[in-house]
Amino acid sequence: DQGEAATSCSSPSIEAVPARAAAGTKFRLRGHDFSSGCKGGTPPSGVTILFRQDGRTWRLTTLDADRNLAFEAGLRVPAGAEPGRAKVQAVLRSGDRAEERFVVLR
Repeated sequence: DQGEAATSCSSPSIEAVPARAAAGTKFRLRGHDFSSGCKGGTPPSGVTILFRQDGRTWRLTTLDADRNLAFEAGLRVPAGAEPGRAKVQAVLRSGDRAEERFVVLR
């Protein structure tokens, strides 16, 4: 049946709260729909959380999604981050990723 073949899984997504903060400030990161495979819906382990800005990358943590294919983590904006645009990324071992825009405040 072609209908089944056309079905895809949900893309993982992340949300930074707040999405604007100064260097060294705490923020929360929530992830949803993190699965290591469409069919089984197995929660992935080893999700790497990165903070990227102007060619620099900081590894904030590595975590596992829960049985609801979600996670929540308390993180901190890297002290070396400069005011301006940045991104937070969640990267699965498969290479799939989700990203959220972030603004580093003065």
